[in-house]
Amino acid sequence: MHVCATNCLAGNTIQKVEWALKNHLQKDSIRCELLKQRIEMEPDDRVWPKFNDELISIVSRKLKSKQLSKKGRFFYQETYCIAKNNQAYLLMSQGEAKKAYPLLKKTIKIAEKNHLNQACVYLYSSLANYYEIIGDYDGLINYAKKALEFAEKINDPEQISTLTANLSYSLGLFERNEEARYYLLKSIAVAKKHKRYGVLSHDYYLLAVEECEHGNISKSIECGLLSLKYSKKSHSRDNELAAYRHLGTLYNKFDELDKAEEYLKKSLYLARKMNVKEEISHSYINLSNVYLKQVERAKTASEKAKLLDRIEAYLLKALDITKRSQLKEVHAYALYKYAMFQLHQATLAKKSTNPESAQKYREASKKNYLESLVLSEELDDEQMICETHNQLAAIYLNENNLQQAVFHGTKSYALLGSIEDQPETVMSIATTLKKIFQAQKNFKLAFEMGQLEHRMSNKVFNLENKTKVVKADFKIQQQVREAQIDLLKQKNELVSLQSERKNLYLVVFVVGFLFIGLVALFLFIRFKQRKKTELLAQKMADAELIFEQKQRASESEIKAIKSQMNPHFFYNALNSIQGYVLTGEQQKASESIGLFSELSRSVLESSRTNEIALYDELELLESYLKLECMRMPKIRYEIEYSADLRLYDLFLPPMIVQPIVENSVKHGLANKENGGLITLRFVSEENTLRIEIEDDGIGREAAGKIGSMKPRKGSSFSTEANMTRIELLNESYGLAITQEILDKEDEHGNSLGTLIILVIPQDTY
Repeated sequence: MHVCATNCLAGNTIQKVEWALKNHLQKDSIRCELLKQRIEMEPDDRVWPKFNDELISIVSRKLKSKQLSKKGRFFYQETYCIAKNNQAYLLMSQGEAKKAYPLLKKTIKIAEKNHLNQACVYLYSSLANYYEIIGDYDGLINYAKKALEFAEKINDPEQISTLTANLSYSLGLFERNEEARYYLLKSIAVAKKHKRYGVLSHDYYLLAVEECEHGNISKSIECGLLSLKYSKKSHSRDNELAAYRHLGTLYNKFDELDKAEEYLKKSLYLARKMNVKEEISHSYINLSNVYLKQVERAKTASEKAKLLDRIEAYLLKALDITKRSQLKEVHAYALYKYAMFQLHQATLAKKSTNPESAQKYREASKKNYLESLVLSEELDDEQMICETHNQLAAIYLNENNLQQAVFHGTKSYALLGSIEDQPETVMSIATTLKKIFQAQKNFKLAFEMGQLEHRMSNKVFNLENKTKVVKADFKIQQQVREAQIDLLKQKNELVSLQSERKNLYLVVFVVGFLFIGLVALFLFIRFKQRKKTELLAQKMADAELIFEQKQRASESEIKAIKSQMNPHFFYNALNSIQGYVLTGEQQKASESIGLFSELSRSVLESSRTNEIALYDELELLESYLKLECMRMPKIRYEIEYSADLRLYDLFLPPMIVQPIVENSVKHGLANKENGGLITLRFVSEENTLRIEIEDDGIGREAAGKIGSMKPRKGSSFSTEANMTRIELLNESYGLAITQEILDKEDEHGNSLGTLIILVIPQDTY
């Protein structure tokens, strides 16, 4: 699809946009936005260009006007660049890349001159595509990086995530692995932050493959499971299928056959559901590989026979599907695997003294190998050609047909370069040729093949040892993981038992307390006339003191709870949502409702516990700030923390930061004419969590004059209540939480905003 990007309203369809275009004929910015939406929705390259031509016509006419505002000129210039980018895309898709190049270069100059950063992202992405088409891969990478640079300037998470993932893939193709890994991890970080689950599932799959290639099996499985998790969240069936296949083949490689079968069966089920013939065929072949290993572990003859029947049935299904679907490459591979299976059957028949059956299987195997060879040669698949020739050479040698054995053996030897990274296959070829030359009494060549066989056997030995070490390490890690799971289960059971015991103690305590209370009440009624006036007065004084203490504690708690979420904020948020609905801004209304719902849920969940992870507090704060920014677009925010900050391992009292943030937004930024920026920083240092809330608002003194803040203390109700809550927390739980408020001023004493520093010790948590 072309690169034109628009903010389509949620739920818009082609029919809705077509209706809007028919009813809004005025050549203005609204029609331009509708045209951009229509272009983005249209997959047919024969249809959307007419809308793009109209877009260029409107924009060109508008740009000639001298009455345009600065904002209007910016909009039409950016729209013009996007439309020209669409033209370049069309030229490249029609095979006229040379015509697209000058158009892109000219439009980039316009975009850069007028600081149209969004347009620059699309234009440089298209220029990178141009260099990919002409085969200049350095140009592809350089201009993709340039597009990423502009995406980061405008802080567009979707573009940043997509561009970093594409860059990683391109760099990986050219074996610039370190750089590719850097961009892949960057893409994951951005996608995590903005919850782009589709990108995460794809990126974790790539990372799983990379870790597997480097021998980090446990890490590869972990990444594969994460890819699976995010593919389900994003409903990305392609990524889910790839994750199942990767995990299945990986577990098979390390002889975890039950898990391999489980994941490959899921892969087969999903491939059938999606009706992807190639993946269905691969799933059947991969499952047959697992069952072939299970044959070796089978304890009874009947169990072996069932597995062998299943293998043959699956391979025949794969052959049938690939033949009917004309999947030549997979069909060649399926023929090769079926031929190997038939050769295995021939060996079993020979062992059971059934020569006729063994010969029948050998002939069928030879026939399938020859069919596979023809297809592989047609596809120019050198590796398959080499391995098939070697198998045929071994078969003909076994039949004492030396002429055909030499023919196929030398053919496989000539293609050793295609499998030089597979010492086991090279050793097999050398062994076969050694036997052939020995049969021909060509001892010189037999000796040379023997030397090659010896060299490869050493490599295979080292490789097998390395694989054994990796397998052992993998099994140990699996055992450790299982032990950790068992330990966690035991801990949970222990916690459950302790909880039940506590409940029992609580019931006993309550019953005892009620009994004592009833007895005390009875005694009090019986002997109240005999009580001395002084004792009654003392009791009343004590009761009054206890009541006052409880009342103060309750009032502080109420203040803390009230300061957690200002009711006026809910009122304003709902008013904003109502406004979006009434004005037809469905996307904003939908986003506001989603954020409002998520924020309300987070507040309710956090109110049930005495501590929460920093990760959950960050989610709550970001939802709150997004909603405030939608209500007051002039306000901006930034949340800063290092990539290695342990978000799940740092804890703090729930809703301790939000009242401070609300106070900064309400009194510091909302009263500032041009809005402002609030920055939240989170730093872990010396067993403490340091939180800085900084704004460039009007300052506490100015806010006090307006009347929104208390001049007595220079802080809002929520800040005062929060400080009281901190004191209560410190007294009740033995904490040492500190809060410091600093007024920022320039050299002339003018306010530059407010900085609040909150330090929360972590040794208690």
